[in-house]
Amino acid sequence: MDLEGRVFWRDRTFPAWTGLTGQRAQEHSSYTGWERMSAYIEAHGIRDTVSEEEGFGFRFGEIPNEIEPSGIAETVAIPFSPEYARSFAFHAEYGVYSVHNRRGAHIDAETEGGPVFVANILVKITSMRVFDTRAGYRNVDTVGSGEGFLATGGKYFPVRWEKDSHVDPLRWYFLCGTPIVLTPGNTWICILQDTAKAVFG
Repeated sequence: MDLEGRVFWRDRTFPAWTGLTGQRAQEHSSYTGWERMSAYIEAHGIRDTVSEEEGFGFRFGEIPNEIEPSGIAETVAIPFSPEYARSFAFHAEYGVYSVHNRRGAHIDAETEGGPVFVANILVKITSMRVFDTRAGYRNVDTVGSGEGFLATGGKYFPVRWEKDSHVDPLRWYFLCGTPIVLTPGNTWICILQDTAKAVFG
């Protein structure tokens, strides 16, 4: 991360209320804030507005009836590594998923108010390689195209992603070619190594 120390900083003691003070893994200790981001944006003349170009961003609404789900996703487990997974549990009465880590419910660091709830789980499947085991840095293939899935409403849909270059937007499609539609609400986006498989229940 060439912006580390300027836009990003490391803090292995945050948040103290977790009881893991000073023990947070290196790869999960990077933070930023608007004060540093805005200063960097202004100094480098970077646009700070969302593009209105077609293909940028997500569409929200109802998934067309002709797009059929592949199966039930009342629970979703995403195995990021043999030691670490993220899981989601669907609550039909509210139409959202609660987010869980290996210690239980995922709690918001600032408010301690968890669990966190999301309406959509969007997963990009791609290849990646660890190139610095000390710091946990990985090379992740973000350009090109590949598979993934969208879990929403207790069901999951296979999707495809496309990204033409590092400066082009990431685009998502159902397998029929229709741009994906997300349920209004929060969306949890995961990048999953192509040697791993998500588990649906």
